[in-house]
Amino acid sequence: MREIKFTRYEIERYPVSTERGDVPVLTPSASSLELMNHNNCCNARIKRGLLILLVIVVGLFVLHCQNNIYNSSIWEPKSDFPDQMPNEANPGAQRTHRKTDIRRNMIYGYKEPQSSNHNQSTAPIKHLNINTKIANGKLLYNRIPKCGSTTLFRILQVLRSQEKRFVYSHSPIFSHKFLNLTEQEKFVKTFSRRKPPFGMDRHLYFINFEKFGFSNPIYINIVRNPLDRLVSDYYFRRIKQNKAKSRFTKDEINMTLDNCISRLGMNTCISVDRNIYTKWFCGHVSDICSNPERATALAKYNIDNIYTLIGVTEFFTETLELLEYKIPLFFKGAFNLFKTYGSRNVNKRKLDYPKTSLRIITAWLRNDLEIYYFIRQKFFNEIQKLKN
Repeated sequence: MREIKFTRYEIERYPVSTERGDVPVLTPSASSLELMNHNNCCNARIKRGLLILLVIVVGLFVLHCQNNIYNSSIWEPKSDFPDQMPNEANPGAQRTHRKTDIRRNMIYGYKEPQSSNHNQSTAPIKHLNINTKIANGKLLYNRIPKCGSTTLFRILQVLRSQEKRFVYSHSPIFSHKFLNLTEQEKFVKTFSRRKPPFGMDRHLYFINFEKFGFSNPIYINIVRNPLDRLVSDYYFRRIKQNKAKSRFTKDEINMTLDNCISRLGMNTCISVDRNIYTKWFCGHVSDICSNPERATALAKYNIDNIYTLIGVTEFFTETLELLEYKIPLFFKGAFNLFKTYGSRNVNKRKLDYPKTSLRIITAWLRNDLEIYYFIRQKFFNEIQKLKN
């Protein structure tokens, strides 16, 4: 029979027993068994601790990635409707919605007032009867850039957070404002499925919901004098230092609009879309909206017959008063909230309005100026009706 050899360590740790015949059997002692059990318990605890630590690290990493994605200025979501309505199938949606409100308010610099005195407006129109019928629906703010839109949609977000009268969704999609027919239909169906009261904003050309068999939402917007908007956009792009350094030279950053046009030309200096108001309110009817004259006529029709209200940036407080009167479900308290927080995303640099190139710019903005003064006249008529 083969001779079995044991190491010194094995002989000392496990005494040899010969009860089974010629073959020695290793039988651990009681103290050795106790030591083995203790080591096994320690190993199990260490493994559990490492597993818990790994889960915590992974969770923190995922949260960090989510925050980075949320705060990224180049991120565009796949959906216009990131917020979920609370329902029986998703009872936790309202809690998530509230957390999103708080995080957005922190990012935008808002803080919630200590008292609820801002809930009731002291606007001059407060003695009039509130029109609640029009507010029982869905609000679509297809906002135009550089017209005070940032201030208005943030007022809506804070009102939603404080009052909880409605659900509101802000779309960070800025560049994709013209949709093809398939994209329009998908947007209309997704928006129309939301339960009222629901509101959202997005940089988006006008869409006629009736074309797809749905009722039009409560359309609102706000416009600014096209000349002011063009000048503001010119200087606003140059005070964004992180982007300006990569796009403009030092001389170009400090160059006035007149000097820029005289030296570099209109196409280089002006970045705003030509006839943007005409295109925006005309919408997605390509065969009409591509013709400036026909587009202007259709834009006026949509403004006059479909939009509930289009405000004017130069009369922003009056705009809030009208919105609060006509659509109280969404805008009740907006007037006082604006007095508390003021404007956001404002270019504080003193604007140098063009002198030598004013006639050229005015001719370039001819259609937009026509739409602007049409909206402004309609806006003043609304104010006059309220006063009477």
